[in-house]
Amino acid sequence: MGLGYGVGGESVLYLFTPLMGLLTLVVMALFCHEVLQRWPIEKRWLVAGIAVLILATSFQQTERLVVPMADIPAQVFTVLTFVFAFRAMRGQTAVFAALAGISLGVAFSIRYTQVLIGPAVLMLFGLEYWETRSKRKLAEAFLWFGGAALLMALPVLWYHNTAFGGPFKVGSKELGLFNIRYIPDTAQAMLRDVLAEREFYYLSPFLLWGAMRLWISFRRETIILLIWSVIVTGFHLFYAALRLRDLLPQYPILGLIAGVGIIDMLYLTARLSHSSWHTLARVAVVSGIITLLWLRTDDAIRLAITPSFNTFGLLTAEQRNALDDLEDNTPTNAIVAVSLNSGPVSLYANRRTVRPYDWSEDEWLRFMRVALEAGYPVYLLRDGYQMEAPLKLTSTHFEVTPMGTFFLPYFYPGAGSINQEVELYRITPRRLIGDSLQDKQPLS
Repeated sequence: MGLGYGVGGESVLYLFTPLMGLLTLVVMALFCHEVLQRWPIEKRWLVAGIAVLILATSFQQTERLVVPMADIPAQVFTVLTFVFAFRAMRGQTAVFAALAGISLGVAFSIRYTQVLIGPAVLMLFGLEYWETRSKRKLAEAFLWFGGAALLMALPVLWYHNTAFGGPFKVGSKELGLFNIRYIPDTAQAMLRDVLAEREFYYLSPFLLWGAMRLWISFRRETIILLIWSVIVTGFHLFYAALRLRDLLPQYPILGLIAGVGIIDMLYLTARLSHSSWHTLARVAVVSGIITLLWLRTDDAIRLAITPSFNTFGLLTAEQRNALDDLEDNTPTNAIVAVSLNSGPVSLYANRRTVRPYDWSEDEWLRFMRVALEAGYPVYLLRDGYQMEAPLKLTSTHFEVTPMGTFFLPYFYPGAGSINQEVELYRITPRRLIGDSLQDKQPLS
């Protein structure tokens, strides 16, 4: 992303995620090819074609292509890790184990939780040893995989050590959202979102059939996919703010299973005799598959042709214009108090921002006095529920003057947002007689 921005600016930056989306479809096809290695090549590629179609028409997958975020790149390198890991078991172990390690290191650099796929890869190598009894091959796979992954992760670990005081310390406050009490609600929300009509609800018969066929024909591979899915998904169940996009790296597993179910059903019907009843059964199965796939993809197709919609991280043309207006209506040295719009206000309105909702009342009031006495124009953008308390506190100690509204995201509890008009206020000292400040106190 940084390279794209450096080469061609913002327009090239926004091409990055769609290009990664195309790459993940290629990786998806290779993933199916490696997992189903013992099936005839034509059957493998048929499954790959269906799996690619399922992934490409997922509403969540399509929605994530419009914003330059970590979800799709994390998916690419997570799945690529397993592509190379499975390939390493068929020869040239050192080369492909190293490539698997590089992919894991990159996936970890993009999203730290992807390190959790490591045990599944190690189990794959262990099961291969169980079958071949080759200690040399096992040691070679472990050494090259682990060494390459660590090498790719070192820059991130060094950065954490420099910035936060330890290689495994983080600057995010997300850890505060992890607790065992969140598991029931998170699990319910996750199942509801995964089994939505625009995701895998209509594909559930094929998921059930595909899971059974995989277990019968590809026991080792199914165990690896199960370990991968259980560890990563199980970890996320503790997370109160889990969103379906956090699980996108696991989507190819569901795509593979559904693809196996669909193609295996077609193969079974193709082997039926040519009686009229069997012909009717074939027509019913094919028609059912086409209908269910169409019902499932309708929302994604509509999304792809919708000129403007609301999703996390996306600014519409109207909102970009609103940020230009905010820039035109505030002084160049203004400070804007804001919540989750702080990035866009800094980047597009070119104004300094503060996010006071995590500050104590004393810290916020003291900052206001210092900023105003230093001559900075101070504004507050009421762009989310987190700004309600700072606005109320500010209005009891300072003059708060409405300056207009701007069409921007308003963020509400639960990490969601709605596009609406949000108010901008100018904050000035409250005056009593003449120019005396009611709230002015000596600053030490």
